[in-house]
Amino acid sequence: MYEIALGGGVELSAPFLFHGCACMLTYVGGQYPYLGRMGCICLLFEVSTIPLNAQHLLSALTERSSAIYLCRMLFAFSFFVFRILIGVPASARWFMDTLSRLRSGDTHSPSITMYYLIVNVLLNLLNIFWMTKILGRCLSSGSRKNKHGQDSERKKK
Repeated sequence: MYEIALGGGVELSAPFLFHGCACMLTYVGGQYPYLGRMGCICLLFEVSTIPLNAQHLLSALTERSSAIYLCRMLFAFSFFVFRILIGVPASARWFMDTLSRLRSGDTHSPSITMYYLIVNVLLNLLNIFWMTKILGRCLSSGSRKNKHGQDSERKKK
């Protein structure tokens, strides 16, 4: 929503708009007391956005590849730590607790609770999917390919 409001140079595609609305609904709805702790953990996911935005800013302002590389590595590291190492186990624990509350009838709204259970699973699957993409990119950065997908070789003198 931030990018939409400020016109942050982001293409307003349907998936992007859906993502923004789903995040807003999730975080606003997370203000209810039973989601407070998990909502705070999910907000930690956004720590990885800081180096990502810094990378985009540096790319727009300068050609300093070492600073951009540092931002990419910080992004990958923070994504892994906050979304995978902290987020997945905390989400699984929250899912099991919330599911038992739903079964016992101890929720303020079964439909909102179901929404959050589904969103929890989808968010974790999405984070795992993106982590595999990030790891793939980090691992493939050692072998550079040209625009035709062939390994480029440096000529030795």
